[in-house]
Amino acid sequence: MQIFPRLLKEGILEQGHHRVAPCYDPSTGRQHTMDIPRHLESISLTATPDDKLYLAEYISRRMVQFGRQKALYQYNHLSNTWEPRCEMISPRARCGLVYLKGYIYAIGGDDTKVTAERYDLSSDEWTWIPAIPHPMSSELCAVTLNDCIYVICQKGCYCFSTTENKWSKIADMLKPPLHPQAVTYQGSIYCVNSKNKGGYQSSNVVEVYNPTNGEWKSSGNDSYFFDMTTLMEYGDTLYMYFHNHQEQWNTTSIYQYQPETDSWLRLKDEEILVPPLAEWLGLESRTDCLTTRMIPMCLWDPNANGELELLYYDGELSCSSESSGSRTSDNSDGVVGLSDEENT
Repeated sequence: MQIFPRLLKEGILEQGHHRVAPCYDPSTGRQHTMDIPRHLESISLTATPDDKLYLAEYISRRMVQFGRQKALYQYNHLSNTWEPRCEMISPRARCGLVYLKGYIYAIGGDDTKVTAERYDLSSDEWTWIPAIPHPMSSELCAVTLNDCIYVICQKGCYCFSTTENKWSKIADMLKPPLHPQAVTYQGSIYCVNSKNKGGYQSSNVVEVYNPTNGEWKSSGNDSYFFDMTTLMEYGDTLYMYFHNHQEQWNTTSIYQYQPETDSWLRLKDEEILVPPLAEWLGLESRTDCLTTRMIPMCLWDPNANGELELLYYDGELSCSSESSGSRTSDNSDGVVGLSDEENT
């Protein structure tokens, strides 16, 4: 299942509005939604190898109480609800949240933009790790590779060694991205600038980092004009999605990475591959994707009882449904089955 934590939507229940994250099952072509704790402006989401989901949050500006939060939740697959875990030491917003070898790391997103801490899943406790050498902007991304955590932002790139418990500066990207989005693939890190905020299309080049020689290089020989870009790994394949939302270029293009030639091949049957994604990418919102195993019977099918209406609130993307449908709410005791199988 592919989860899009940055594309929070707003659904309607009898009790009022609630937040959901869109999910997409490429194996069936079905769209689902996952309940999110109420009143959130943004979330950071990570998954463990055994498909446990953890979420860090901060409260919407539209609520009486807002700002950085310490809350951490673990997802209950059977009830489609989030259960609280030990709070973080420092309040954070839009932090880099990653899992590596028994620990969850929360990086940046605090007032100083330099602190980091880690959560021990076995003891349900947070402890400090060394601070980042340089303040990081809120638009950062963090990925794991081998025993290290790599943090990328426009101000620079850093690596945290979990074995040596220290940070080190690594090479900056050739063209530092304002909105970085990265994935690890076959022992390297691939990164793009995920969002163009200039109002005009910008050229985008995929850059790849080789941890062996410590260098960034361009992947492929082409540059692409884009408004939104997303890298996603599905199975053993890496994909790149471009969307141009300007009237004369309102298109979505999908490329498949060819590792043998370090090139990107444009696919033809784009609408068949990912029908909901083109609509999401067309809404000028940065799109991250987390792939994990889910139980679709615990998720809500937004198309079962009505179409989703995509809206903007205070410049943020959300969504409402004209019909509440049958679903599992935060305080529901029942589970509505959508499928008898567990999908990837």
